[in-house]
Amino acid sequence: EARCRSVCSFVEAHMDIARCSLVDVFSGNLWETLVPEAWRGELERLTDLELSQLSAGELAEDSRVWERTGEGSLLHFITQAKLLQVDRRSRLLGAPDPDNCPLIAMTEKKAHEVRIMTHAAGHVAALSGVDTIVDCGSGKGYLSEALALA
Repeated sequence: EARCRSVCSFVEAHMDIARCSLVDVFSGNLWETLVPEAWRGELERLTDLELSQLSAGELAEDSRVWERTGEGSLLHFITQAKLLQVDRRSRLLGAPDPDNCPLIAMTEKKAHEVRIMTHAAGHVAALSGVDTIVDCGSGKGYLSEALALA
């Protein structure tokens, strides 16, 4: 429960970033309007190798690129995201098997996301003893469908 609350707090604090799509980054000029200026500076100074290491979660915390390291810094954001990430290889007991959910009419990327969320929602429900989940504001209802079929 504490981990779930931490994840929710992290996502809520960064909801503007979580809501944007790659298309929005270019069409909405989000690089300038959404990404903090200090983060942009650090990201722009990264070499190709460092960008690759960053996207793989391997850029060292003591790297020369980090100007700021405290609350609100890019390094703090990255560190928190890594600490709170879901282990995608785990199969938790009591959760529906997302691989048995027939997910049609969506891209493979979306199907992967729905499988992960089905697994996570089912696990939280099982731990909490909840037998009903209400999915509000999910767009096309992929998660609701997957949970109903799980």
